[in-house]
Amino acid sequence: MSNANPLPSQELLRELYDYNPDNGVFVRKTKTGTRKAKPMLSARYRNSRIDGVMYKTSRLIWMWVYGQDPKNMYIDHINGNKADNRIKNLRLVSSLENARNMRLYKTNKTGIPGIDIHRGKYRVRIKINGNEIFLGNYEDLDEAIAVRKKAEQHFGFHKNHGNFVLAA
Repeated sequence: MSNANPLPSQELLRELYDYNPDNGVFVRKTKTGTRKAKPMLSARYRNSRIDGVMYKTSRLIWMWVYGQDPKNMYIDHINGNKADNRIKNLRLVSSLENARNMRLYKTNKTGIPGIDIHRGKYRVRIKINGNEIFLGNYEDLDEAIAVRKKAEQHFGFHKNHGNFVLAA
């Protein structure tokens, strides 16, 4: 996230917003004043605008709670719901870790990430550090799933990887 704007200070965020860590609600305290903080919802993430600058709300919450700007790290929504900003659902991760907790692509026909049907067999692959690793072709879907899950564990993928279907 090297292109992310530096976040406002924890002090300013606490002046502008109230946050409930149990339900993830992050609301501005006032609509008036020179600093306007307006929450908005994008297609996937909740965003907030402060002094004309747009921020991902999850990043503001991280700063509000911990007083730490995530800078070039990512805020991962553990359960895959980008609108769920409960602090227990947020974790600070690298780009690589964030990619290992991805949703399943809606074009996936098998329901399992990294497994597709090729010439009547289940082809199993996994992408590591930008390189695709071929794990084999299998007649049995259960066997293909077991091979893929073992590779995910070996390479440190999050347990939720692929458990969510992407919205249209």
